[in-house]
This record gives sequence, structure tokens and C-alpha cells, in this order.
Amino acid sequence: MANVLRQASGVSLGLHVPCEPRYLDTVRPLSTRIATYLGFAEPDAGRLGESIDAVVRRFMAGSTPDGGDAHVAVTFTVGATAVEIWLRCHASAVDRTNLERDLRHAILPGGALEPIHHAMNGVHIGQEAGVAFCCLTRDLPADAT
Repeated sequence: MANVLRQASGVSLGLHVPCEPRYLDTVRPLSTRIATYLGFAEPDAGRLGESIDAVVRRFMAGSTPDGGDAHVAVTFTVGATAVEIWLRCHASAVDRTNLERDLRHAILPGGALEPIHHAMNGVHIGQEAGVAFCCLTRDLPADAT
């Protein structure tokens, strides 16, 4: 089962997490499980789960549920050699500029989210069409065939 998502590059799996605290505890175990399906073993699978959880929590801390469809979209896209994990904050009651700045600062050396740089090969933060995002990339394990 560890190779189900890896058999074809371009496969995507998505998760929409409502911007409500009661859903936060689902992010890490689901993300870790997906990393395991991709062939990551511990401790790497756990580090991926922790990284995704940390970004989702940061996005939620910077947003306010607005009674609508406020959520963080998490999309895993599997390529031939790497996985991209896109996290997008879809909340109208959020200061996207400050959220982007705070996330960038937290990921810098000495910041609260610095371990993300140790778990990922790439981290890209920005805004697209008014949506704050963070894209995490990680090479797939060579021995997971």
C-alpha cells in the first residue's frame, strides 16, 4: 500500500481543513499517514506531518472563521521523484500580507517553524489571487519502489 500514490506521477490528494480549532488535531495524523503511503518511513513521515501541521496552525492563527467556507486546503501532488504539498489559506477574514510575513519570519533560522527547513527540500511562501500559500517540496525516498 505504501506505493499506491507513487505509481503514477501527477496523482493528487487533497484535504480541506475548516478554520476551526476542533479540526486541528486531524492534520498531523492524516498528513503522516499520507507520507507513509508515499513510502516515507519514520522519522521522516512524522517530520512531514509535523511540518504540514505547523503551517496549517500558523494559517489558522492568522485567520478568523467568518461563518462561510473558511478553510486551509492541503494538496499533495506526487511527481516522479518528489512530492509537492500546497497549503492555501482560504479565509476572507485574514490579513494575507501579515500572514505571509509572519510565516516567512517563523521559518527563518531561529524561528518557531525552522525545523520545516530540515524536513523539506524546498519551502516557497507567497500569495496568489489573494490567497496566502506555502508550498513544501520533498524528494521521494529512493528505496520506496
